[in-house]
Amino acid sequence: MRITILIFFLFVANLNAQNKYTLNVGEIKQKKYHTTFDFENVKGKIIIDVKINNKIRKFILDTGAPTSISAEIKSEGKFKQIINSEVTDANGKSGNIDAIQIPEFSINGLVFLNNYALQIEDMSYFKCFNVEGIIGSNSLRNSVVEFDFKSNKVTISSNFKSFRYGKIKENKLFFKDLQSTPILKVKMKLGYLNLNEEVMFDSGDDSFYSISTNNINQLLSLINEKKIPEELQKISQSDLLGIIASSNGSFSFSLFGFETENNHYKFKIQDFAFGTTNFDNIIATTTYGSNSRIGTEILNHGKLTLDYKRKKFYFQEYNNHKEIDVKHKFKSIFPSFENDKFIVGIIWDNNLKDKIKVGDEIVKVNDIEFSKLTKCQIMRMSFDDLKDFDNLKVELKDKETNEIKIVEIQN
Repeated sequence: MRITILIFFLFVANLNAQNKYTLNVGEIKQKKYHTTFDFENVKGKIIIDVKINNKIRKFILDTGAPTSISAEIKSEGKFKQIINSEVTDANGKSGNIDAIQIPEFSINGLVFLNNYALQIEDMSYFKCFNVEGIIGSNSLRNSVVEFDFKSNKVTISSNFKSFRYGKIKENKLFFKDLQSTPILKVKMKLGYLNLNEEVMFDSGDDSFYSISTNNINQLLSLINEKKIPEELQKISQSDLLGIIASSNGSFSFSLFGFETENNHYKFKIQDFAFGTTNFDNIIATTTYGSNSRIGTEILNHGKLTLDYKRKKFYFQEYNNHKEIDVKHKFKSIFPSFENDKFIVGIIWDNNLKDKIKVGDEIVKVNDIEFSKLTKCQIMRMSFDDLKDFDNLKVELKDKETNEIKIVEIQN
């Protein structure tokens, strides 16, 4: 088992207003601009400085979300309420939320005027990262944005030519919603099937790739209806789709809280083509969002540029290698939280299911005493010091009996 906190904040919000109200409103004061600034990388989250209400605050730069602010920020200034709309989050949960207009905010001197944003009431997750809001794609939609994880810098520009890349392969970018979420195409080999898929780039998700259950269900329908080549029809569904595990549980957090327990699949993916780069040995899980996603783990391997204006994207490998082995390991469990307790959210290894239950509290792993840590401390911490162990000793409190049990798990 490799302990990894994979409690994704999947803040993909789709407005359900009957008039299809758009969040793509507002502009940048400067007509020509090119600004580069540092960001803080915390668990794959891109945390930047934003000046709003004459005060510097921390925000997450999240391409999979609309720009959003806390109720506290709203209470400090004069913000016009635009609409109260039903919103669906990345886990399919719905609720009503206010859309407001922000007169002005700035990033490294770049001034944004009259942008629309959502007001977030529950900031408990954000407080763990010491942030007070999100800068989303609706505010970036007229710019070119470069993400460079190697130097921990982001660049926002009005003109792609200002990057002076020289000869570089361009790829198509799409927008299908009311907040300019970037959608791009990837090719992959999923089991025996070669797929072309439209996925969103979500810089608020720290995984490499997650596949939508909507897409998996469509594939399963084609298989069940025998709308696949005859020579593939005798192959089991698991082998056909490259499914290496399935289980029931939850591990993702979005706008309206943690997802409810659902059935999830884990896949081994080869030949994942992103632009002109090919990735191998990816292990991906399903997500109950409406779109498959690429997250910020891919930025560990190359520089990504989103040209919102010209509807293009560019990926440049840091080492110029077109073939990259990501070497994902099979993770036996995914943790989650319940009532601020660190628990087992999902169990992937069937051999553990008679020893561990979903909901068991994770008390200790080797020398790390999770029971003495706060939720925020756990969500921000790194587990690199556990990578060198072949086996991990996990101490758990049984959710039914409260008995302490120790399970040794292969790392």
